[in-house]
Amino acid sequence: MRELRDVSRRLCERCRRRISGSNPDQGAPLVYAPSAQQDPEEVSAIRLAHRRARAAEERRLLYVAMTRAKNYLFVAACRGGKAVEAAEPALKPDGETWHGMVARALGESAAKRPCAGCGEPVWVWPSAPADRPEAWGPTLQTEMAQAANGGAAWLSARVPPESPIREVAPTAIPYAGAATKRRARPLPPEAASLPPGLDPLLRGTLVHRLLQTLPGMAREARKGAAHRYLLGKAPELDERVRDALLAEAEATIDHPELQDAFGEAGHAEVDITGTLSRGRETLLVSGRIDRLAVLPDCVIVIDFKTDAIPPDATDAVAPTYIAQMAAYRDLLRQTYPDRPILCQLVWTVGARVMPLPDALLDEAAGEGASEAA
Repeated sequence: MRELRDVSRRLCERCRRRISGSNPDQGAPLVYAPSAQQDPEEVSAIRLAHRRARAAEERRLLYVAMTRAKNYLFVAACRGGKAVEAAEPALKPDGETWHGMVARALGESAAKRPCAGCGEPVWVWPSAPADRPEAWGPTLQTEMAQAANGGAAWLSARVPPESPIREVAPTAIPYAGAATKRRARPLPPEAASLPPGLDPLLRGTLVHRLLQTLPGMAREARKGAAHRYLLGKAPELDERVRDALLAEAEATIDHPELQDAFGEAGHAEVDITGTLSRGRETLLVSGRIDRLAVLPDCVIVIDFKTDAIPPDATDAVAPTYIAQMAAYRDLLRQTYPDRPILCQLVWTVGARVMPLPDALLDEAAGEGASEAA
């Protein structure tokens, strides 16, 4: 058996198996084992020991769960189309799920009772003779009497169906407002300094990365760090292009209206996830805020845009941009209900700050509530 040190990092996750006897954290070898049928004897023994250790851990967790019950312990199982025990017949014979182990251990000492509502049998332990129902205790005695008379209300109540939730990216959220105006926009003077022939997507990626990392550096260290990053990410760019990208990022970072966002309270690339109601739909939104600053009196949300020709007014902004910011605002309102959420689009060409009024965001969102995580 040969250890593949030189290719281990290139193995797919399914083929990477770190297996050991009892403690996987004690320097277990990395073994290329795509299937059990191809295992040599040594690997089969290690794999079996690992599965047995995992089964022992499952039993330990069952013991912990059972000993935490104060008055009653309910053990339930999910019945699927394929038996769980079939996955590892050598280790999980019939009844080796938690439910199966408990049911087998109780055996005939448990009393079989019908479940109100569904009619399926349930096993209760300790059992009580039919002529001494008081042995169940007052609470369980009442519940069993209710079951005999048609069942307790909570047993037969139907669970309301969950509303379907559609997962969307922030940029794909429907825009509920009126159509934006489409008009010709002149090329701003700052656009003349943009590197010719540079792919817009690549330029946007590079500028966003600079805006993420440079604010935490001293000014004299920015140029060296930016050039090292740009050389590694896009080595085909010449020094003039690198200087132009750095100047664009620094002009944004040094903007007087953005000092709170780039100060100690500011954070870059903040993940946010939550649900939004848009019309009759419930949307699961997962996005990333370019810059977020939580201040005592407000929360600032910034999205950087690297469009070569930025709009000159909010009514000319792309609807997807407005809907995206409205989603961020509605999610953050759940976390910070005590302070206003100030949303801003920052156009890096010319370092232009464009606040988005709540009326515009309300129009884009339509009516609806939200929950954030």
